[in-house]
Parts: sequence; structure tokens; C-alpha cells
Amino acid sequence: MRVHRSGYVTIAGRAWSSDMPVTANAFQPTFGGSVDAFVAILSPDLRSLTYGTYYGGSAVEEAYFSQNAAGQVAIVGRTGSPDLPGARGSLQGTNDFYAAVFDPVHLVAARSINTPDNSSAPWATNIDPSGVVTFSASMAAGFATTPGTWQSVPRVPPGGGFVARLGPDLDMWYASYFGGSVGDGPDTLARTRDGRTLLAGRGASPDMPAGKTIARAGESRYRAVLSCAPPLLPPGCSARSPCWVRRCTEPGVRWRSSGAATTRSSPSATPRT
Repeated sequence: MRVHRSGYVTIAGRAWSSDMPVTANAFQPTFGGSVDAFVAILSPDLRSLTYGTYYGGSAVEEAYFSQNAAGQVAIVGRTGSPDLPGARGSLQGTNDFYAAVFDPVHLVAARSINTPDNSSAPWATNIDPSGVVTFSASMAAGFATTPGTWQSVPRVPPGGGFVARLGPDLDMWYASYFGGSVGDGPDTLARTRDGRTLLAGRGASPDMPAGKTIARAGESRYRAVLSCAPPLLPPGCSARSPCWVRRCTEPGVRWRSSGAATTRSSPSATPRT
């Protein structure tokens, strides 16, 4: 659920019912079949449905969604449908990913993202004020990452954590694996106003890609920073929560890792412990 600054409430998820309420201007007024995604916008007093639509094909869809200040709604999920409405790109009819953006009551863009096999699963998504969509996932080995990416293959053969950024038209701007040799799930993400992507998740790897190990063995939590802004360390970083900074330069992309307990990028980046 998201509450817009105007007070309108947006919800999205999975629909098993063929008789959910939709509005007259729905992009997809009828149930596609099996399990669909849906998007609904409620009035501030929750008494009326401002917008409601199904979104799905003849098989099963999942939906993870976010909303930006302009009211655009992005949904990312898995689909088994070969006939997802409005989506460009090929659909394998097994377990592809898809991304769709509503603005807020019209479908702006939708695309398929072919995954290597059905073990891949999206975790979280974000749409920023300019319409750029970022999502995290666990991704099976074999996904075609973007040129010059930081981690082009997972460190463990079955797959690993993954992060991708799509432009407003949902072209793939950036795609990278993210994780160590055991398997790590970036299940939470957010975008800051200065363009940084903040990731957090489960980390069991002793070799997470920051040059520092997670303090205790086994399942733990980590946080990460991928940034196209000046490389400032976020508050709260310590030796027990390593941070990574992605620094975008022209030409090319440089990566560097920082442990906030030992390195400071600038005086304004002093960590709070």
C-alpha cells in the first residue's frame, strides 16, 4: 500500500477473483485468467474506487509495486503468460519477469524480461520522480547483464542477488548481479533524492563484494549503496554493515568499496555509529 501526498491510497497485488471491482477507464477490465496482477487507487476517505484494473495474461502474474510523487505506479513481477497485454519483447510462457508503469490510470509502458529459468524471483521495486524503475531480485545464472557492469556473473553457479535499472520507457539501463559465494537476497531497496540506490537484504556470504566480511557466520543482514551521485557514505554504516558505492563517471563507470569504520569519502559523510 502507498499513500500519495494528495491522500489517495494505491494498492496492488495478485488477484484470484474474476469479479474484482474495476473502473470504466480500466486498462484491462476483465480477468486474464489463473492469477492476475491488479492496481487500485482509492479516494482519501477510502469510500470510492478512483481507478481499478487487472493486469495479466492467461497464466499467473505476481506484482511488487511502488509509486512516485507524480502518482506513477510501477509494478514488477513474474509472469507465466505468453500473452501479457501491452508488453513489448518476447514472452517465453514460463517464468519471465515483467515491468509495467501506469501514469496513473493509463499504461505508459510494459515489457518482458526473459530470465534463465523459473528459480529467479523479484524482491522489491522503486520508481523515482523521473519515471526510472529500479528493482532487485534473485536471478539464476545466465542473465545477460549490461556491458561494463560491476558483477556480470553470480559468484555461486545457481545464481545470486541482482539489481537492475530501467529507463522511463523501460529500456534496460543497467543490470548486475550482486552478492557473494553463498547466496544473498537484496529484498529491500529505496532511491534517494540525489540518485543513490540503497539496498538491504539477507547476506550469508563471507565474501560480500566490499572487501569486508559480514561479522558473524551464517544468515545476517547487509546494506549497500549504488550511487551516481558524489560517493557519500550513508548514516549507520559500520564494520558490521559494509557499504558499497557505485560512482558514475564519463566516460566509463568506476566502482569502489568503502567500509565506513575505516574510510570517509568527505567530511559530510562522517558515519553515525
